[in-house]
Amino acid sequence: MRFTTTVLSLLCLALAGNLAAQPGGFGRGFDHSGPRDGAMRLQVLAIALDLTDDQIARAQDLFSEFHASNAGSMQQRHQQHQELRNSLDSGNTDPCAIGQQLLQIHQAGEAAKSAREGLRGSLAAILTPEQEAKFDALEAARQSMPGLRGMRHRGGRGLGGDPTDGGK
Repeated sequence: MRFTTTVLSLLCLALAGNLAAQPGGFGRGFDHSGPRDGAMRLQVLAIALDLTDDQIARAQDLFSEFHASNAGSMQQRHQQHQELRNSLDSGNTDPCAIGQQLLQIHQAGEAAKSAREGLRGSLAAILTPEQEAKFDALEAARQSMPGLRGMRHRGGRGLGGDPTDGGK
């Protein structure tokens, strides 16, 4: 329990520092998808899981590959959400059009979820069994705490989560 409390405290401090240092502040417009955000997560994981230098380098490569391969889909989801907001703001309440936009967003979200699960699996593969158990415990604790659930922003999807879904 003390380990989990210490790690969660470190995660909160790291997240708060990262949020405060961002040019956009705490609200929308805060870009969570860049390598800096991944670097912060990696630093926290390195401390919490006592990663070796080799594991850190491999995890850094995994985060970089994830962001490179998913940047386009993240931008597309952001655009889809913006189009939906614009439709609703303009008074376009055609249920078919709105429903189609929601289906596209949902499908893109499922693809993003699959990509995140792939990243999590790749990260778990470089951990020792003891580190993986700690990682699983951290994920479980993060999921059980509404304020930390996303560790990205407003209830996002955690490790490698999609920053464009507005925490939904």
